[in-house]
Amino acid sequence: MKSTFKSYVNVYEDTENYQNDVDKNADAVFNAELTPALLSGEVVIGKAASVLKYSSYSEHKQGISGTLFCTNFKVSFVTADRSSYDVVDSSQWNRLLKENDIGLSCIDALYQVSGGKRKKLVPGSGISGRVKTLEVQCKNFNTHTFSFKFSPKGEDKSVVNAILHHAFPAKLTLLFAFDYISEKRQSGEYRQGSVKQYVGKRPSVRINLEMSDKKSPAKQVPSGEANVKMRGGGELKMESPGLIEDSGEFRAQKRHTGRRGQRFRHGTTLYNLPTDWETELRRLGCEDDWTVTQANEGYNMSTSLPECFVVSSRLLSTAFVTASVHFVDGRVPTWCYTYSNGASLVRMASTRPDTDETTHEDLMLEGIRMSHPRKRQPLVIDLAKTCPLAKDIATSYEKLKELCMPASLKDLWSVDGEWLSRLDSTNWLNDVMTCLQVAVYAVGKMVHERKTVVIKEYDSRDMSCIISCLVQLILDPTYRTIIGFQNLTQREWVTMCHKYPDRLGHVRYTETEESPVFLMFLDCVWQMLQQFPSSFAFSETYLTALWDSAQVAIFETFLFNSPHQAFTAIRNNAAVNDPRHTDFLSVWDWSQQFEEEQLSLFMNPLYTAKHDIPVRTDTTTQRESCTNLENKSETSAQEEQHETDIIIPETTAALIRLWSQCYLRWLAPLQIIGGGAPTEYLQQCLLVEEILHLQNKLRSLESATPVTKETRPTSHLFFSSGFKHTPAKLSKDVLTSSFPFSPIGPSSRSILGTPLSVYMEKSILNFKMNDETNASDT
Repeated sequence: MKSTFKSYVNVYEDTENYQNDVDKNADAVFNAELTPALLSGEVVIGKAASVLKYSSYSEHKQGISGTLFCTNFKVSFVTADRSSYDVVDSSQWNRLLKENDIGLSCIDALYQVSGGKRKKLVPGSGISGRVKTLEVQCKNFNTHTFSFKFSPKGEDKSVVNAILHHAFPAKLTLLFAFDYISEKRQSGEYRQGSVKQYVGKRPSVRINLEMSDKKSPAKQVPSGEANVKMRGGGELKMESPGLIEDSGEFRAQKRHTGRRGQRFRHGTTLYNLPTDWETELRRLGCEDDWTVTQANEGYNMSTSLPECFVVSSRLLSTAFVTASVHFVDGRVPTWCYTYSNGASLVRMASTRPDTDETTHEDLMLEGIRMSHPRKRQPLVIDLAKTCPLAKDIATSYEKLKELCMPASLKDLWSVDGEWLSRLDSTNWLNDVMTCLQVAVYAVGKMVHERKTVVIKEYDSRDMSCIISCLVQLILDPTYRTIIGFQNLTQREWVTMCHKYPDRLGHVRYTETEESPVFLMFLDCVWQMLQQFPSSFAFSETYLTALWDSAQVAIFETFLFNSPHQAFTAIRNNAAVNDPRHTDFLSVWDWSQQFEEEQLSLFMNPLYTAKHDIPVRTDTTTQRESCTNLENKSETSAQEEQHETDIIIPETTAALIRLWSQCYLRWLAPLQIIGGGAPTEYLQQCLLVEEILHLQNKLRSLESATPVTKETRPTSHLFFSSGFKHTPAKLSKDVLTSSFPFSPIGPSSRSILGTPLSVYMEKSILNFKMNDETNASDT
């Protein structure tokens, strides 16, 4: 039968309109000009179009097309792949550097590849011929390979010469940080605390100022004062720029003030004021034996010491000025730490090679002896005889880098059978073990023999930083919190003049002084974290992020060899009117680099579970414990408490491991899809959230009040209910053994693995829109 029905409704109208919208959006995305995101003061120096970025270890058979830019801050590869019209890269880990960006200061070496042969390009030189393939090796053990096969003629040479010229500056003031501050001041943005590239309100990063190893939630501290717990009881009130405490580590309001007038920046003590040192002395209860000296005010005594530091109170300031000329770089003995029994830790430089007089060194040691409660002779540990030298660390590092950065997949598998023996031959793990052994030895002398330990090094600026920090981490749980660790690093490394730009290679001199001494320290801390997983408030991701940040030459923290160099460089900068007031970024302001969800990965769930989650105790048991404690003398109870706070790492070779997340995260063939250490970490985060959820529900049942989102404590861990975008993150992020880093392919979209959302499938938590309702909790 012939159909006679006729429809006057256009059933394809909606489909046509939808297709028009798709075409319009696609045209806007695909035809948009490829440009990198720029910071204040950042300018494009060279670029090459139609560049192919090869996937890691794909043997140059897979890649993605885009445009390669060189700016005065980074090498940026802007991909032409606009899959799913994803204009905003949701996989971006760092706000300053995207996934396909390379900071110029992070570049370690450049190789020109042709016909299977690699030729290392000399920094500062130029190339005249055509470049077919460029290999960029980075200090964070990553490798990027670019092909200019389809690039317009001349653009390859232009961009490579730009990288060669700007990646290896010969002067400190040529680093991008100076262009950044100059542009901010000229544009009127100075002291706004924001990065121009990212417009809009960023989530505030809040850092817990509580310096003690507490078990109760922090309370709000009113603007104008903060309380710091002192050894032996009591609290010390000090000025505070309106810092706010909360239950998480990252809770602080930022405040931008002058260098001389500020006590805190982003919650971290800068130790550039006498009161900073005095506060620490009072916290440790040693202010009678040690005092803050300003003998170096104006850097008249030494340019490699801060203007104020702590010395023995038994000697006059004039004695230090007189003795300084006999020590290397004028670095007289300086105080680091005092344990509860009165034994102290002191760092000291060697006497100058051109002097045979030991009178002044003996005078300094006598003052240190008199500062001991029992007037005991100090023990001097010569680090030149007990620890690896900076050049030894550099040699081990080069061998480790060669092992962890194979040039090809063939080279990777060729050493598979002998990989462990090759690792042992680098001596890197042996150097880590040696540093830990020296620190444990010093701790034993201080705790058991009650001796003051003086760690002696040629200029007291490398291994002294490592040993002094390790000793304090072993003895004092304060430094195992995030804010405490940052205070320790700021004091013993930055303020006490570790030569960051020289050792990190930010500035290339004729005679290189590069040596990753700071990485050696972080590796030692990581070893302790593995042995005492619930004693540190931070995770290994925090340590990795700190090392990565050291390679970004924009943070004042890693920009100068000493406060004097910082003062001189800033004073000579025409854009800065007052050298004591700068707008350089501080690495401790983590919100400049990371979103709050990413910062949650810095937290250690095992520490949170042990210290921040209240545990119910039987009333009778609790009463008996209090009675037993009252029967003990106050002194013995305090000593017992301090001894339980000590963590002594094992230093046998069998327990020293390779820090895989830091050294192997970019080796795509070695990644475990859906497994590895991150699996354990995320399960721990989820377990803490479930405990908080059940505790909240129990309190609700006892008080007959409904469960709400506001009543549940926030852990600030990865699965915390406080994050607004957790569902999107769970559905997009994929787990590998390198999580949260993405080593597979030029884009995270190439990863095929287990989405993080699977962790919630059997969980009692409800993450739908991140709202806890009565229906979902009952």
